[in-house]
Amino acid sequence: GDFIQGLAQGCMMIQSGFSSIVAVQALSKASNMLTQSELVNFAMDPVFNRPLDVHPDFVAGMEMNRYLYETGTRVEACARVVAKNRRNALSNPLAGHGAVVTVDDVLNSPMVSEPLRELDISPTSDGAVVIVLASKDAAGSLSNSPVWIRGIGWSSDSPSLESRDWGSATYTKL
Repeated sequence: GDFIQGLAQGCMMIQSGFSSIVAVQALSKASNMLTQSELVNFAMDPVFNRPLDVHPDFVAGMEMNRYLYETGTRVEACARVVAKNRRNALSNPLAGHGAVVTVDDVLNSPMVSEPLRELDISPTSDGAVVIVLASKDAAGSLSNSPVWIRGIGWSSDSPSLESRDWGSATYTKL
């Protein structure tokens, strides 16, 4: 499952007294997948939308169009964000896709789903994360400066295109 689900499970194991130390791991080797398009399609609503075989990039293009329309934001402003983020990633050793990209590079990259262009989309990435969780009593023996988890939460919007609010990102508000 997703890492945040494993993190929540590990916290519950410690809070319930089942364990005092838990290692949580999550990984993705998407570059090794032969059917990436099928996995991406799996994110769609299984009843109404997945049978249509609509790629999520198409949905993201519709969302971006609605965002631009409702906010009056120009596509150039979005391209500036892409260029800034990719440039900032160059100075972050943990970032996977740093690059010197100009606004013109973004605006002239191949169209994927109007107005979404290739450089607007994060490339497929491999990744892994491991975290060691410990109870308050056990944490002192593992680290002089532990990080305390005070809460865990996540939210997503409706996977159904028919019931989605296209003008706002409900999941970020929640």
